[in-house]
Amino acid sequence: MLRSAQARVAFSAGDEATARKAILDWRERHLRTWNLPLRIVVLVGGDEAVAALAEEEVAREIYTELVAYAPIRFQPRMAMSVDAVRGGLALRLGLIDEAEAHYSIGLEWTERERCVIEQGRCLQGLAEVAERRGRHAEAMQLLDRAGAIFQQYGIQLYLKRVLAKKEILRA
Repeated sequence: MLRSAQARVAFSAGDEATARKAILDWRERHLRTWNLPLRIVVLVGGDEAVAALAEEEVAREIYTELVAYAPIRFQPRMAMSVDAVRGGLALRLGLIDEAEAHYSIGLEWTERERCVIEQGRCLQGLAEVAERRGRHAEAMQLLDRAGAIFQQYGIQLYLKRVLAKKEILRA
């Protein structure tokens, strides 16, 4: 878990080089030592970094593994939706329909389980899908919903991302 969490922290702090190294270290270590389902659970700590920074081959490999284990919905200790991870990886790979399906399933799960931060992340993902499809008004509405969640719970990092994305859409 340590390497995937390091990737997420480094990525969030803007240190892409450290995040990339942590992703590669994580992949090498867990390909050798852990069975597949446990590797999937470990991934959740670094999901954003992996989706954004992993080489396409690594992203495709992880996405394929996550889809193969469809029943896995969350990492219980952190209440994180694996469907949000699947959605991010699908977007990274240009699989827009698949990304929308994953984020939609994740959104349903987060609403049912009351995982509001993950709900905001799924809304952000759906906004990205809407933007890529040219549905800018829908993307703005989804970002508004995500931003309201992040504002309410004081999640500044994600709120800044939402506000930055809204500025890009306005332009």
